[in-house]
Order: sequence, then C-alpha cells, then structure tokens
Amino acid sequence: MIKPKFTLNLNDISFLNTDLEYKIHCYGLNILPYGVIDKDSHNTTAKFENIQFNQMVSSIREFLNKKNQEEFIEIFWSDSNKHSVKCKIGIALKFLHDIAAEDWDFWIFGDNWIIEYYHEGILSYFENCSINCPVHREHQ
Repeated sequence: MIKPKFTLNLNDISFLNTDLEYKIHCYGLNILPYGVIDKDSHNTTAKFENIQFNQMVSSIREFLNKKNQEEFIEIFWSDSNKHSVKCKIGIALKFLHDIAAEDWDFWIFGDNWIIEYYHEGILSYFENCSINCPVHREHQ
C-alpha cells in the first residue's frame, strides 16, 4: 500500500486499510455505480457543482474549523492502493491543500458526517449520518 505524500514526515496519524464502500454503507448511505455517494440521500446537507479547487479547499476548511480540532477523522482517496489515514481535524486543516491534491477524489469521515469531493467539481456534505458498523466501532 502507498502512503499519501503529505504523511511522510508525520507521526500523529494512523494508516488504515478500511474498505471505502463498506465505510460509506456504515454511515447509512448508498453508492452510485460510478463510485460516488448517492446525493438523493436525506443526509445531503450541501452540494456544490463546478466548484474550483481553491473554493473547494476553502469550503472544507470553513466546515472543519467549526468542528472540535481534537476529533479524529478518516480520509480516503479514490486510489485503492493508497492507505486511508486517521488523524485529528487539526492535522487535516494544516495539510488540507495537500490532502485535496493527493488524488482525484477524496472522502473525509467524521463522527456523524462525511465530506466527498468528486473530480468533476462536485463537493458534497452529508451530516447527521447514523453510523452502525463494526469498522467504525473498532477504529474509535
């Protein structure tokens, strides 16, 4: 497995091998055939189309700044050969630009929310997700 580039000099992170699709289903959401979360979910709280890279990073930064910086999150990329990462929000904020530039698509999972960026300029937020799966509980 490949470690994301921004993590090479960091010690405050964990590397995971959790299956992305399984993780999404654990949050009570469905996946469309082309690999993104179904936006018709009742959990979609915001969706931006044709968003530019810097706007996307700013939007995610604004969202994460409202969260507890000590909360652990998990970050996934579309490259299935790449480790997913578990770290605190504060670390993700410090490296947010690098996280977003790491791969075409990425997902950030919080305690009961998900951020998804799809490479066609679609940024989506899913909040108030009900989490019920062994993967989530074992990584808490």
